[in-house]
Amino acid sequence: MEKIFYHFLQGLFLLYFVSASLAMTTTNITTDQDALHALRAHITTQDPHQILLKNWSVSSPVCQWVGVTCGSRHHRVTALDLSNMSLSGIIPPRLGNMSFLVSLNMSRNNFHGELPHEFARLRRLRVLDLDVNNLGGEFPDWFGSLHQLRLLSLNNNSFTGFISTSLANVSTLETLSLSFNYLQGNIPTEIFKISSLELIFLQGNKLNGQIPSSIYNCSQLQVLRLSLNHFTGFIPRGIGTLKAPERLYLTYNKLQGALPQEINKLCNLEELYLALNNITGFIRMQVFNLSQIRILSLTGNQLSGNLPSRMDKGLPNVEELYLNSNNLGGPIPDSISNCSKLKMLELSANNFTGPIPHYFGDLRHLEFLDLSHNNLMMDDNPLNGFLPNSIGNLSTSLEKMYAYKCNIGGSIPDEIGNLSGLTILSLYSNKLSGMLPITMKNLEKLQGIDLRDNKLSKTSLDYLCVWQNLAVIYLGENQISGSIPECIGNVTSLRYLYLGSNLLNSSLPTTIWNLKDLLVLMLENWLYSL
Repeated sequence: MEKIFYHFLQGLFLLYFVSASLAMTTTNITTDQDALHALRAHITTQDPHQILLKNWSVSSPVCQWVGVTCGSRHHRVTALDLSNMSLSGIIPPRLGNMSFLVSLNMSRNNFHGELPHEFARLRRLRVLDLDVNNLGGEFPDWFGSLHQLRLLSLNNNSFTGFISTSLANVSTLETLSLSFNYLQGNIPTEIFKISSLELIFLQGNKLNGQIPSSIYNCSQLQVLRLSLNHFTGFIPRGIGTLKAPERLYLTYNKLQGALPQEINKLCNLEELYLALNNITGFIRMQVFNLSQIRILSLTGNQLSGNLPSRMDKGLPNVEELYLNSNNLGGPIPDSISNCSKLKMLELSANNFTGPIPHYFGDLRHLEFLDLSHNNLMMDDNPLNGFLPNSIGNLSTSLEKMYAYKCNIGGSIPDEIGNLSGLTILSLYSNKLSGMLPITMKNLEKLQGIDLRDNKLSKTSLDYLCVWQNLAVIYLGENQISGSIPECIGNVTSLRYLYLGSNLLNSSLPTTIWNLKDLLVLMLENWLYSL
């Protein structure tokens, strides 16, 4: 009998132990509330807007708290959105008890410290957004336990170490965003085996090595940003098998070699950034067959050769074209004027020669034009001007024009006055001669003009009074004669006035002292700092 009673007590004790254990592991809405109270207690500075202080109270149901969303079926917290609330503190481990959490957004705050490993319990989590905080520590290995995660965003934090290969276990992942941290080492090849990935943002880290050729497995990839790292080697040829990508960012790395022929297979590509690498050779014709491309940036490489004569055929939708700071040469093809959607054209710091195309003025949507540091318009150019008269056909939305140090001769055509939207005109260090056309009075939005180091003469300085928005005037090192007009005192926006090394007379109008914001005045060879 004693033995039976002993076994009975053992059974009761075991039942009690199991019940207690279940009570400890079972979570409910009270568990969620306790976790949120723990979070509020870990906020180390006063809630600036007192959002949590006023709204997170035991006197009101947790599902009515600001930033909290509950599910209608289980009445558990399914989403927590505390983004952009200027909160500061650490994230407590107890948040890992909110087992029904599907979305956690605490971005744009000032949370610091490491992420608690208890987050590995959030098996239902689909969205984890902690952008723009001061979180740090080693990149967590437990992310691989979040098997339903679709978005992982840790941009602008201070995470260190290597990207964990455990991420390859998250087969549902669509967005991986780890930009601007201190991550190092290679990109694990396993990550690119996640076929569901659509957006990959890894720029601004210390990643190195080669870009894995397994990238071709990401058949749904739309955006790839790997800029501002230390990647070396060649652009993987497998990149041509990516049919879906719309944007590729590979700038500021150490990529080398020529552009792969397969690049033309990126049939949906809209933006391609390969600037500031060590890419060499000719620009393959395949690049100019990316019919969907809107932005093409190859700035700051070692590309050479000429542009194809019919580059317009493959770029019908290009809006921004950046080819500056390379070793490109030969003439600028006339066909570029058929790229009718161009808004930004940057060709500076190359070796382009010959005339600016006759039909250049057909670019009616152009907003930015930079042709500086080339050898355009040689002395035997039949146009006998710095640009063809068709420049007047350029869009009135053109705001900035740069063509300095281009060996440009002749006079400025009257048609430049049609560019009524121009705010900056920079043509310094050329061979321009004659006078400024009277039509330049129409450039009422002009804020800066730089025509120094030319051969301008017979130019009236009355223009200075017309341009009421001017802040900077560089007309030094020309052959301008006459005097500074009295009306100069009315150009109250003027900050810098450089007229030195001309043929001006020595008199200075007293009205110039009305310019209370004038900082620098240079006349003849004298510099006045005001």
